[in-house]
Amino acid sequence: MVPTRDQNTYKVLFLGIVDNSAQGRRNCLVGISKRFRISSEKADCLISKTPILFKRGLSLAKAEALVNELESLGGRAQFIPEEETPLLELELEAGKPPLLQLESLTSSSEGERIEVIGRVKNISPHPLSGVKVVAQFFNFRNQFISYEESSIAFSFLHPDQFSPFKVRGKGNTWIRRISIAFKGEDGEMINVRFEEASPQKVVPSGGNNRPRADNETILKQRVSSSKAISLFLNEVFSKISKDEFTQVDVEEVMRGFFPEKWALLEKKYEGVAGGSGRQYLAGILSWYAQEQGSSIQYTGTFAEGPPGWGVPKMAIYKKGASNFPPPQRVSLTEFDGQSPLRNFACPKISQKSSSSIVKALIKGYNEEKIPHDVRNFNHLGFNAKSLVSEEETLVRFLSLVLFDRWPFQPWEMVWEEDGGSINALLKNQGLFHAGEIRRASLDEIESTLRKCVLKGGLWLYTNGGKTRFARTLKELSLHVGEIASSMKSASKESDIMLLHQNIMNIHGFNAPISARCIAYAMRELGAGRTSPEMFEPIARCLRQEWRTSDWGERLEFPLLGGRLHLFDEIIELLSDDPLAFDYLYLLGADYCQDGNCEHCSLS
Repeated sequence: MVPTRDQNTYKVLFLGIVDNSAQGRRNCLVGISKRFRISSEKADCLISKTPILFKRGLSLAKAEALVNELESLGGRAQFIPEEETPLLELELEAGKPPLLQLESLTSSSEGERIEVIGRVKNISPHPLSGVKVVAQFFNFRNQFISYEESSIAFSFLHPDQFSPFKVRGKGNTWIRRISIAFKGEDGEMINVRFEEASPQKVVPSGGNNRPRADNETILKQRVSSSKAISLFLNEVFSKISKDEFTQVDVEEVMRGFFPEKWALLEKKYEGVAGGSGRQYLAGILSWYAQEQGSSIQYTGTFAEGPPGWGVPKMAIYKKGASNFPPPQRVSLTEFDGQSPLRNFACPKISQKSSSSIVKALIKGYNEEKIPHDVRNFNHLGFNAKSLVSEEETLVRFLSLVLFDRWPFQPWEMVWEEDGGSINALLKNQGLFHAGEIRRASLDEIESTLRKCVLKGGLWLYTNGGKTRFARTLKELSLHVGEIASSMKSASKESDIMLLHQNIMNIHGFNAPISARCIAYAMRELGAGRTSPEMFEPIARCLRQEWRTSDWGERLEFPLLGGRLHLFDEIIELLSDDPLAFDYLYLLGADYCQDGNCEHCSLS
């Protein structure tokens, strides 16, 4: 029965489908498409990207009716109050004396971003250093979603000294509870006392539910280093007959040979991050492939996830030769112009503080890399105005960024306007004309694409079966107007996040490629009304590229001149201009490859 005095507004979350079989998914998709008069593509996106905000601003009666209707179509949904503030919970460890006092604690949200802000005081008789605050986020079903951690403002906190702190998370649409804990530089939990610390309700958690120093989260895709996990995975991989495989093959072996362990994994992680144990398995595989001595490696390519899996893109792995650590690198003190660039040790990094490196990156990015890229893009007709006002220009720009991220080498093979480049081939065949592409069928577009062959026999209609570029061009032509409008009106971080998701929904565009499109168009060319710090979510999608680049390795490996954890220190200090890491590419090209250390921007 609907309360007559209820003046609250409610939002409805779509959580997924009940019957995850192919037929069940098809029935739900058709029902949603017909009932709400949306295209099958949008309905498919709705089903695939759960949990997702379906509608907001509803009365209680309308929210209940919408949930019932979605459930009648085979979906899972729930409604929640529009403005309900998440419960703040403070985690404590029994038997430990408090070293900090919580003076204030509150949370706020804007768009998809949620912030936890507070202030602590050192009430111990000794200084505290390296204190971090850990925020764990839970949904309305009390299931763990993700966690974030951040250092408090003052890295060295004297007795009776105060320090503010801030932790940022994503996905506030479905966050119901936030658990807060503090830890020292040794990773051990620090107990905190509090008295009416916040206008929001703050409660101590029961038990000894301490956060671990390890990165224990699905979204971060990191797992504590465990010999048991390694041994188990090696056994699983040994039963896969193929040299190259995906998560599908791993799951088949686990279901067939280790059903009890698979059932436990499914039960334990059901609903985490809106999905199931598959997200957890993806995280394990990603972590294991990066570990020293791993028996599998990334191939650098991805496959489409099977329908209904909740894992839209899956990495392709290959089996390694052994489970022994790789040989140590040879440190070179001077670049000789012949040795592989990745073996070139930087003689200056070890002498620099992380803050001085950050200053050099921000300066070089804004004064060298952005002007360099703007000159190249302007030469090709790409600028802030043309990207948001000319459909053909934006289709051409997004298409070329996609091809460039395969990547093709050299740069001119993609971007130049003559000489048989991808740009010239697609333009000459009319494949950038959005109106014509919208009217053409997929087969007609592919027939035209098959005429586009680069020197050396490289075809442009597919990247080996995983991306059908006829479909990419078709979807680009259908959504180019919406993308241009979103770019033009973007003025806050949530706008950028939504645009990134919309580009990712186009066939062939994964998270890093979509982020690269936005970085070029909005941060460098200036489309939209944004400021540098708003691009943090985009930078997050590109960090793995930087981490595994030659320069990324120089920052992190002592043998190459760097030091452990320097990469993460720089990321934390780059909050004002997180995309400035992109200067590393120009740094390598303009200085490292020629051995111009004396002229390097880090001098």
